[in-house]
Amino acid sequence: MNPEVNQEWFTLKEAQEFTRLSASLLRAAVASGRLKSARSNGTTGKLIFHRTWLSQFILGGVSE
Repeated sequence: MNPEVNQEWFTLKEAQEFTRLSASLLRAAVASGRLKSARSNGTTGKLIFHRTWLSQFILGGVSE
């Protein structure tokens, strides 16, 4: 499954495909505050990522 070109939100698996990075690296970046994420159901849902946040992370930007 390839992320759609116009897709705005990504699950962890889709984020892996979009960035070509491992799930463990993405999770570590979230834990350290280098990659912004949200939860699909408040604080208990799956990790989701906005395209902008992933692009900023790949380009070396620090999330706010």
